[in-house]
Amino acid sequence: MKKYHLLIVLFAANAVAQQSPGGVSLNLQVWMKADAGLSKTGNNITAWKDQSPNAFSPTVVGGPPQAGSFVNFNPVVKITGSGINGGYFRIPTTATNFANLNVTVGSAQTEVFSSVFATRTNNYSSIVAKNNGGIWDGITLANVTPSGTVYQTGYAVSDWFDNGANTSAQQNIDHSTAKIFLLHGGNTQSGSTNTNRFSVNGNTNTINNTAFFNPNPYDFTIGNNSASGTQYGFEGLIGDVIYYNKNLNTTETQKVNSYLAIKYGVTLASNQSYISSAGTDFWTGGVVPTSTYNNNIFGIARDDSGSTDQRQSQSQNTGIQPILTNGSAGLVTTNSAAPTLSDLSSSIIGSDTGSTGYATPITGPSGVVVNNRTDRIWLVREQTGTVGNVTISFPASAKKVYVVRSANQDTTFDATDTWIELTNPTVINGVTYVSATIDFANNDLFTFATFKPSPGGVASGISLWNRADVGVSPTSGTINTWTDQASGHIATQLGTDGTPSSIAGSKTNLNFNPGINFTTVLQRIGNISVQTVNSLDYDIFNVTKHGMSGNDFFGIARNNTTMDGTNYDSPHFEVSGLIYMRNSVGTLYSINIGAYDNTIPTISYTQVKDLSIAAAKNGNNTFTSTNYPAKGAITGGYIFGRNADAGTGGDDSGITGVIGENIVYSRTLTPIERQKVDSYLAIKYGLTLSTSATPLNYLNSASTTTTDNVVWTGVGNTTYYNRVFGIGRDDSGGLDQRISISADPAAIVTLSTDNDFTSQNAPTTSHPAIGADKQFTMVGDNNLPLPPQPYNQTVTIGGKTLNRLSRVWRAQDTGDMGCVNVRIATNVAGNSIPAPTGGGSLYAILADDPGFTTNVSVRKVTYSATNIDLAINFNANSNNNYFTLAVLPAGSISAPVTGKIVGISTVDDTWKPTSNNTYLDLHSQKTGFVISRVTTANRLAMIQQPGLMVYDIELAKFYVSNGSAWRELGVSANVKSNFCN
Repeated sequence: MKKYHLLIVLFAANAVAQQSPGGVSLNLQVWMKADAGLSKTGNNITAWKDQSPNAFSPTVVGGPPQAGSFVNFNPVVKITGSGINGGYFRIPTTATNFANLNVTVGSAQTEVFSSVFATRTNNYSSIVAKNNGGIWDGITLANVTPSGTVYQTGYAVSDWFDNGANTSAQQNIDHSTAKIFLLHGGNTQSGSTNTNRFSVNGNTNTINNTAFFNPNPYDFTIGNNSASGTQYGFEGLIGDVIYYNKNLNTTETQKVNSYLAIKYGVTLASNQSYISSAGTDFWTGGVVPTSTYNNNIFGIARDDSGSTDQRQSQSQNTGIQPILTNGSAGLVTTNSAAPTLSDLSSSIIGSDTGSTGYATPITGPSGVVVNNRTDRIWLVREQTGTVGNVTISFPASAKKVYVVRSANQDTTFDATDTWIELTNPTVINGVTYVSATIDFANNDLFTFATFKPSPGGVASGISLWNRADVGVSPTSGTINTWTDQASGHIATQLGTDGTPSSIAGSKTNLNFNPGINFTTVLQRIGNISVQTVNSLDYDIFNVTKHGMSGNDFFGIARNNTTMDGTNYDSPHFEVSGLIYMRNSVGTLYSINIGAYDNTIPTISYTQVKDLSIAAAKNGNNTFTSTNYPAKGAITGGYIFGRNADAGTGGDDSGITGVIGENIVYSRTLTPIERQKVDSYLAIKYGLTLSTSATPLNYLNSASTTTTDNVVWTGVGNTTYYNRVFGIGRDDSGGLDQRISISADPAAIVTLSTDNDFTSQNAPTTSHPAIGADKQFTMVGDNNLPLPPQPYNQTVTIGGKTLNRLSRVWRAQDTGDMGCVNVRIATNVAGNSIPAPTGGGSLYAILADDPGFTTNVSVRKVTYSATNIDLAINFNANSNNNYFTLAVLPAGSISAPVTGKIVGISTVDDTWKPTSNNTYLDLHSQKTGFVISRVTTANRLAMIQQPGLMVYDIELAKFYVSNGSAWRELGVSANVKSNFCN
């Protein structure tokens, strides 16, 4: 979700306006607000009128600055360009009423409030100034460090830029979210009591006692450091610029902060209250219940005296955030398009610290199909006035989304609460939202619920889930964004480095699933504005395709402010198998799980704890580990690929190679949970977990032990625990695999839901869906060799001796999937299958046992030098399904019957048919033999006669009646035909 830093600057003066920021009018000397006073041609700003009593008309210099941008649905001024090329605004010393901006030396001075989004963060850039550009005397609010993480403010002494650390107050700033800056001026020209204070979002002031040089003779500039000398232009978005030439008291400061925070969706620091111009609370901070829900604060409110008229709002913090709109008409694109509230009424919302991922189990009322709600809970405070119906909106999901309201601060969400489906999809800033009308009451809690899959059904604690088949935009070619499916974090381009590409799935690429392809070590994508994990202990799963080269393919940042080589090792993963981790003082530790396989993809699993790290691959329970002193809390984002470059400042190069999936849990999984996630990944990517010496059961999302809800029985099945793969559907487990082959290069069998054995599985697929949730067909083989003499085992079927392959496949059906399409490749190098020799015929044979003696089915097939295709209906909910190929030698094939009448008679064959109903004669002369074609319903409604035969067009089967019951022709009453074609 796109976020902005909006600049609001506040100074003080001796004038009273009918409306003023937060109702604070005394000494208001400049009030530039982007929702009033703008004149423009197209989006080119030609004038911006001051809304203070001074009514300045600043000169537009250069650029020009641009209109047309919004923060929290309010218009803002956009300044773009290199240096000062984007333009700026200047109030010259010659302007009428300029003397009102002057301060009295030796007495209280100024205040500056700002909420800003800076897009130029790699160099000095001035936001608001009243100084001499030649010698840097006066007032400056600016971003100064090359990494763009520190805003320094100061009543400057000469050469302020070079000596800023000694003459200015400063803080490290996370640029990812909107900020309100407060610059507070000192009170004398000399002495140690001079205070230059800097506050961010109302936090504790950073103080620096400095000498003060009189700024009175200097122009007032917005978007540039001065009107002369060396100029450093700002690049970004500016909303309000407010200047007082007096120091505000605590209440006045809080009123202005509240006006700006509500207007621009900013969360104030330290549990602060949001107050109206009348001094009443819109949101009372620091008390129960708001002390629990003091995160991501946003809301709608109207305060005529305080100039607040917020009708639609969304927290500008990163990640997924709901939108609140006044009225029941639904989402709008700008604040002014929504209906207004009544004066001094408000609905303010805050949340706890839970994730917006659907990771908490919930059961809805009858008819509502959900499985999880967001971890995050929101609190509604309607402390002033009456609001009535509002529209609540949340990003759409693949399934229906519901808002769930619980009254009276009841944190238990269940079927007894109010459930409202969100509908009416609307795109806002590139995100599709769905909405519902609701009338909240004070102290209501709410959350959102849907049917949301999670890896293997393990939802609790998931904080990051990047999968190459979902959340990638665009879905082919170079990608712009990669949205994780747990918390909604959006990975984007970092700095000027290129981003990787999305490539389609295929037989040789991740089991027909797409991948994220890094073609050079200079590519990367990530998000270093969010917090990846929220626990000291966390687990990480990676799926990578074989053949990677280079260095670093994934890393978690310790924080989002320290941009250097020590910051991206919490941990970081290299293609060599090395995993690096730093403790809290920066000491580097490592483990080596061995180089990633060069022939098949790899699932790696890493357990990070405060005092240790351990890892293993492909379901193996033998871990490589090391211990270290406490690493402490990890609060940073994440990067795929290199972390070395401007904007991140790391020291690790990237990779060439393909990433399939990446999952992070902010906790340590249980062994069962790990096995469920491993099973999901193994089925999806065609991988055999662990080894045949230590086989594992493959589990579905409903498994609670290693022996229930097993979709592939590995334990006790060592003979056929080779090249395990399959197709399956598990809605809660996030699996929808419709075509599959083992990742082993020696694999020759492919399964599909249709006779297309080449098209990719997802995100777009032509393969028909698997019919029901938790249906699986899994296959493994006995690993016996094929060449050089493949047909070297004899088997007797129906009195005939056939020569079969030594390689036998075992299939396990779960949920009675029905007919499955099977392709056996005959031309795989080292595992080829030759054509029958000597005129023999090739057959597919199936049975309930590996010796092919029980319930045997055979089907003659035509040999191809590339593939043999079958369709098989395996025994339902059983792993007693064995199949292979066999040759019937030419000498065992009977000569065909030629041109005589074939019949069924109860007398000797010299008898000739002279009466009805004694003989069945099938032959063709002038007329054909026709069997009635009927629907199943018509067949069942017939008056049956012994010997009556029909063809059921719905079941595609012949049936014969014994006078009272139907039997499928040619099949005994309790045996089905295994071959569908």
